[in-house]
Amino acid sequence: MFDLLLLCGLLSAFLHKSYLVLNLLTLGIKLEREKFMATKRILGLDVGDKYIGIAVSDPLGITAQGYRTWKRKTRDDDLAFFTDVVEQFNVTTLVSGLPRDMEGNETAQARKTRNFCQFLKKRLNLEVVYIDERLTSKASERVLIEGGVRREKRKEYIDTLAAQMILQVYLDSGEHTNQGY
Repeated sequence: MFDLLLLCGLLSAFLHKSYLVLNLLTLGIKLEREKFMATKRILGLDVGDKYIGIAVSDPLGITAQGYRTWKRKTRDDDLAFFTDVVEQFNVTTLVSGLPRDMEGNETAQARKTRNFCQFLKKRLNLEVVYIDERLTSKASERVLIEGGVRREKRKEYIDTLAAQMILQVYLDSGEHTNQGY
């Protein structure tokens, strides 16, 4: 009987210590996740009249990952959506492609892009960087064709891939490393 009580006591102590260790491990994982999620990210955009391609940097600011294509709605809907994205990824910088013609002059779409990005900058307190986006949509389409993506599916991916290319060009330039990424 004494052995059984001792065994129960030891088992209880073991389970209690196991519970405490498990809680400490869980807390450690949560803290690491929070630390990981608190890392600043950079958002890349390919702004169009109907769709906005979106990419986000990895936490180290090395690679760009395509996130999604947003079908534009009202300005308020766009703001609500991008507010969620900025909060979800802890975005501090927005990089947008700026459409130019082949001579390097800004197009009408460039003015619309600047207008939209300035709107996000003011509302979401973001730094905005513009880079030349000439031919990114063409390059994106070429990648999708070479990848065997059917014509009817390409539209779903082309804007996101263009945003990813825009952001990757910026990340490769190293300009963001001066900003603490």
